[in-house]
Amino acid sequence: MNYKHLLISVASLSGILVLQVSVVPLLAINRVFPDFMYLAAVSSSLAKNGAWGAQVGFIAGFLSDLISGRYVGVRGVCFALGAYLAGIITAKVYRFHFLSVIAVTFLTYILVETVYLSLIAIFGSTINPKEVLFSVIIPAAAYNGILQPAVHVLHRRLRAEGDLMEFDEGQETV
Repeated sequence: MNYKHLLISVASLSGILVLQVSVVPLLAINRVFPDFMYLAAVSSSLAKNGAWGAQVGFIAGFLSDLISGRYVGVRGVCFALGAYLAGIITAKVYRFHFLSVIAVTFLTYILVETVYLSLIAIFGSTINPKEVLFSVIIPAAAYNGILQPAVHVLHRRLRAEGDLMEFDEGQETV
């Protein structure tokens, strides 16, 4: 990823971040929110490959961390891991079947948030992991999984119109 691609990715993800902090709270169900930053990273991974998704995931997570103001960089590492795994897993299965997209998003989101909780516990967080897992993470993973096919279709349409967040055409796997 060169500097031009980095700037365009940051600009695109910044727009998604504005939606995340302004519109997403209106979509909450029982205090559970979808994570469009993570969905964008997974969608990039599904559209190209795990390595590309990891790069986009790191940027998305890092921007999310900057907004939250706590544990800067931890979510970036977690999103990179989740997007990379989503890309690797979907490369082995039929990637555009909506059930596989839902399942991969659901499972990787649970992994990402579990790793995130583990890492922030190292930094002294006192969150009860069992309570958070069942009351927040699993419902949010289901919410994200259900939304991912629509986000992925939107991402593919935007890519077709202007190569949004996708630049290295030699690595295309779609």
